[in-house]
Amino acid sequence: MHITATSVQMLITAISVQMHITAISVQMHITATSVQMHITAISVQMLITAISVQMHITATSVQMHITAIAVQMHITAISVQMHITAISVQMHITARARVKETVGYFFPCSLFLTQIRNTATVRKTNELIILNYLLN
Repeated sequence: MHITATSVQMLITAISVQMHITAISVQMHITATSVQMHITAISVQMLITAISVQMHITATSVQMHITAIAVQMHITAISVQMHITAISVQMHITARARVKETVGYFFPCSLFLTQIRNTATVRKTNELIILNYLLN
């Protein structure tokens, strides 16, 4: 009976050790799972951060492209305005040259203009000023 009691005691001890080992194994597995989940969470966070950075870079790139297009459109508008102004100036110069040709055709002699100036009345003074402007 004593041997049996010792044998039972050893069996209980063995079962207790086995349960303790199993508990430690379960604890280690839980810890490993927890660590794995934490690593996964960090990995996901890093991926989200990378996507966020990429989106910010893309948004900045798009903004820069839009700004470049706006600048280009502004430069084009200025260029068009300058071209229109140049055409307008050219037309004005051409018109003055044609008026001079026409007036010169009708009034070829500066002596004739001098006579008109000498005999002009006050009413004709404005007309002479305009005529002088067109001729000069």
